Amino acid sequence: TMRCPVCNPAGRAGFQMFYDPSLGKVVIFGGASSNATYHEAWAWDGQSWSQLPFDSQVPDFSNDGLVYDKAHQRVVAFLNESWGGTWIWKGLTWTKQAVNPQPPSRGYFGLAYDPDQDRTFLFGGLSDDTALNDKWAVRNNAWIQVPSPLTPPARSGTVLFYDSVIKKIILYG
Repeated sequence: TMRCPVCNPAGRAGFQMFYDPSLGKVVIFGGASSNATYHEAWAWDGQSWSQLPFDSQVPDFSNDGLVYDKAHQRVVAFLNESWGGTWIWKGLTWTKQAVNPQPPSRGYFGLAYDPDQDRTFLFGGLSDDTALNDKWAVRNNAWIQVPSPLTPPARSGTVLFYDSVIKKIILYG
């Protein structure tokens, strides 16, 4: 059953979605359509959508990655192109982090937060038509490249998520 068809956010691709336990809502952020890039967030409470306000400049976001960091009650994002780099969204504010080093710019990568390690992990993606298979981790605003004896083949457009039952990050696609 279609829910609340008159209050939906505009159709879009390249957005990210996460559950925010502090709001008790599912949130979508960013994305683009054929004629617009969306610098907005919408929250779903199970009945209807409501737009979330921001009190700071909001970065372009399409085919980038973000995850909810429950331990610090914030969103960690890694952005490509002109807004590139590591960003934190906490409360109503987006802030670009001064982080060096950090992963090279890319799109279509996987990003997942591991609460057991209190780290956000990034895998793969696409950089200038080249698929990547590198793995990075960030904690306390410091990225490190993570060596791995067994690495999946290079890929883009993957899904990366933390499975709380087996306590591992899963790479799919």
